[in-house]
Amino acid sequence: LSINKRGVVPVLVHDGQVFCESNDILEYVDEVFPDPPHASEGFAPTGQAETQFTRETLAREDALHQDMRTLTFGFVLPRGLAAKPAAKLDEYERNGKEDQARQSEVEWWRKYALDGVTADEAREAFDRYTTTIRSLEERLADGRAFFCGERITFADLAWMINLNRLVLCGYPLAQECPRLHAYFHRL
Repeated sequence: LSINKRGVVPVLVHDGQVFCESNDILEYVDEVFPDPPHASEGFAPTGQAETQFTRETLAREDALHQDMRTLTFGFVLPRGLAAKPAAKLDEYERNGKEDQARQSEVEWWRKYALDGVTADEAREAFDRYTTTIRSLEERLADGRAFFCGERITFADLAWMINLNRLVLCGYPLAQECPRLHAYFHRL
């Protein structure tokens, strides 16, 4: 909590700067280390169309964070092991400056400790993911290897993490989106 006021991971601290969102970390690393070993290019998109797609898909990925949490805690982690103790939530709520996102985190964890994830919440999260996943499936319809062509970009890195967690949650990726399933295995 002293590093990330929301108490979540990942977090990157580099040269006194703190980055708490996966996508912000990806962009920062590409900017600061533009010539990684064994790569001729960074992960940043090139050209206006790639940049626009990457911004849009990263925004969609960000918007689904709560849904990923719902699916993960609904299907992968047992509530008894995953629930945060009330004393920790009280401490988290008291410490740090006022932050609406942090308050939402506390409320979610308190509700989760009492009720877990309901079937309706899981279904709604699944449906929102399915809508986005199908649009990503269409992005690969032209035979491209990755979202922006023949090289891996930020968009691929962000979605690789999400696709992996979706599969762990039992999402039927192979049946729902065969091109995206093959893409996931290429990554």
